[in-house]
Amino acid sequence: MILTGEAPSAWLILLAESVRTSQERVMELRLLRQFAALIVITIMQLNASPSRAVLVTWTLDGVMFDDGGMATGSFGYDAATNTFNAINITTTLNPSLGLGVTYTMPGPLASPTLFSSFVAVRNYLLAFELSAPMTDAGGTIPLSLSPLGQELELGVVCIDPTPCPARDIIAGSISAPVVPIPAAFPLLLSGLAVLGFVARRRRTAAAASPYVRINAPS
Repeated sequence: MILTGEAPSAWLILLAESVRTSQERVMELRLLRQFAALIVITIMQLNASPSRAVLVTWTLDGVMFDDGGMATGSFGYDAATNTFNAINITTTLNPSLGLGVTYTMPGPLASPTLFSSFVAVRNYLLAFELSAPMTDAGGTIPLSLSPLGQELELGVVCIDPTPCPARDIIAGSISAPVVPIPAAFPLLLSGLAVLGFVARRRRTAAAASPYVRINAPS
């Protein structure tokens, strides 16, 4: 852009435009730095999450047997290693079946959709299947109510009219607190929105600019 001496006001226009452009660039640079810092924080949080052992505590909700008894308590599950721990589940006593005990040991059956716990003193086994796999994200999972959902005493021969020491699970679910997303994610989305707003404003301002090009006479 070349300005003649006959248009001194154009210098003022250019100066004002230059100052305004410089201020916008400074603001955009600050936003970019903040945005970059948010990206770094988010990456650090994501990298830190898998490094710690994740033992999600699942709680039994409304787990009921066909005799009216209940199973209450909780257990820990690590989806990365498919291991159960911190089991503390108690079933209500049924004297006629000889059932009703507290389970604290992992059983022989273990998968993301299958829980079991064993009491060696009386060969008691508690097991149930899930309608969806357990993950580190938590949530609520209904029981699938399959034939494996039982509390029973292993190795007992049932002879009529003595009832077999077993009862089926007819209802229930398990639940665990939902793991929240990293705190930096909302800030990251906010930074993207601000940058998009700034870019859109610059395009709008450039299209509606009142400044004209002043050329020197030939």
